[in-house]
Amino acid sequence: MESTGDPRVALTIGTQTRYATSSGWGSNSLYFSYTVQEGDRDEDGISIPANALVLSGGTITAPDGTTPADLTHAAVAADGGSKVNGSLVAPPRVRDISFFFPGRSDTWARGETIEVKVAFNRTVTVTGTPRLALTIGAKTRHAVFSGSWREYADFSYVVQEDDRDDDGISIPANSLVLNGGTITAADGVTDADLTHAPVGPDRDMKVDGSRAVTPPQVRAIYFDSSPAQGDTYELGETVEVVVEFDSGVEAAGDPQVALTIGTDTRYADFSGWSSDHTLRFRYTVQTGDSDEDGISIPANSLLLGGGSITGRDGTTEAVLMHAALAAERGAKVNGSDVKPPRVNSIYFPYAPARGDTYELGETIEVDVEFDRAVKVTGTPQVALTIGAETRHAAMSGWGRDSLYFNYTVQQGDHDEDGISVPANALILNGATITAADGTTGADLMHGTVAAGRGSKVNGSLITPPAVSQIYFLSSHGRDDTYSLSETIEVLVEFDRAVEATGTPQVALTIGTETRHAVYSESWDDRHMHFSYAVQEDDRDEDGVDIQANSLLLGGGTIKLAVDSTIDADLTHDAVGPDPEIKVNGSRGTP
Repeated sequence: MESTGDPRVALTIGTQTRYATSSGWGSNSLYFSYTVQEGDRDEDGISIPANALVLSGGTITAPDGTTPADLTHAAVAADGGSKVNGSLVAPPRVRDISFFFPGRSDTWARGETIEVKVAFNRTVTVTGTPRLALTIGAKTRHAVFSGSWREYADFSYVVQEDDRDDDGISIPANSLVLNGGTITAADGVTDADLTHAPVGPDRDMKVDGSRAVTPPQVRAIYFDSSPAQGDTYELGETVEVVVEFDSGVEAAGDPQVALTIGTDTRYADFSGWSSDHTLRFRYTVQTGDSDEDGISIPANSLLLGGGSITGRDGTTEAVLMHAALAAERGAKVNGSDVKPPRVNSIYFPYAPARGDTYELGETIEVDVEFDRAVKVTGTPQVALTIGAETRHAAMSGWGRDSLYFNYTVQQGDHDEDGISVPANALILNGATITAADGTTGADLMHGTVAAGRGSKVNGSLITPPAVSQIYFLSSHGRDDTYSLSETIEVLVEFDRAVEATGTPQVALTIGTETRHAVYSESWDDRHMHFSYAVQEDDRDEDGVDIQANSLLLGGGTIKLAVDSTIDADLTHDAVGPDPEIKVNGSRGTP
């Protein structure tokens, strides 16, 4: 199973519908979570109506990434063991304390950071600098609060020269102390219960501060790609290289890996991480590149290129020496040999905004993926079969090897069985689709895409747009606090295209006062941007929050884009206070 975007599950809590959002997945399982709000109440227990799993713009497919999952399911009856009382706040309790293991071997060296994660049984809000006492040998050291997310609080301690523990670090019982800070429930008021059991010493977590941090060293370098066809990379294809270190690394700037292609040296550029131990590099085959024996990588070809590669401490430079990687016959190169790109797959990446049916004005996206990089001019189209009619999705953009097409549902469009794509439905419409050389035409033949019951169409159906989510967009100019005249930005996302007029507003709770972020622009047809400039008397130590249903028209309008008679549904859940979005209007902006 594969999942993208933000599927959600509708929960019935009392008489209200709330939505649990996607929080992760396993090979055949999806996990959803919902945080209880102040007004939530259910004496009989939460229930889940039939067919409550909705895609909400995301996808849930078979492992092929194209076959939609069948989302129908039976109702889940109310459970008396899962009642809800949003006015009741139980103190969070420590559930578990665990270490992140040393970067290399079993011993932290001088300058390395010992990281500890404290897990609570519910979401917590942390302010100030709580700390956690560590026993390192005969000494007590303190790991200081470094960040939190939901029910987790992180603490860190940097090993000093005289730290030494041959048996492994331990944590005494009840070593978590506030140190002038706070750890509370999500309400920001109810104090957490900080009692916890001791964490015994572990011989895999020793400390030796007399030992300097050992620089990360290259453990392996290898190709992580193969030609799209056969054993030869062609013009426009991407060669991917992975460099694996023996401990965690940080990279900045533009490191490179030198490749030998024939008699020429080419450079694969840094493109990101696979894990904290591995860096990825990419090179795109150019005209004239040729190598009959296969690409090779000379010894010590990892170069900083003006950037840096260090240990996780950010200062200890990595050792970049490595052995050569011999020519690989499965990685030949011929930049003048250009085979026609071929269609790999055609699929619908997004589901209807609600349920299984596209409504009037909704956009149906179709993605066409090729087996290699393509160049496009003009506006190709993909023919769609909607009921008995043929409609055409026009190209809206492209990536390296993918084209994206859109079609907007019109009045009269109707398909009870779901949209399908007939064989060979990709048509040029006066445009061109070529290989990266710009001249070799792509092979546009492809099979049919069968109708899916999760992609029905009803162009006479109009549901008011609803708020998908509201979130703070901006970041404060200094530490975690907005100062005088700094702008707090809020983004409101709808599940359908909307048009706004006038000055709608979002009410913000700043301390005990209500302030209004005013509509400033629409980023696209589904996202409205609001802003508020901090005033001198604004102050909030716990973080700005947004009460439920705080989106207000303010004399303006928010309507369905394709039908100006349909008002948007402005109801939405609350956005709880965020301790990283504090306000102090008495502080000037630096």
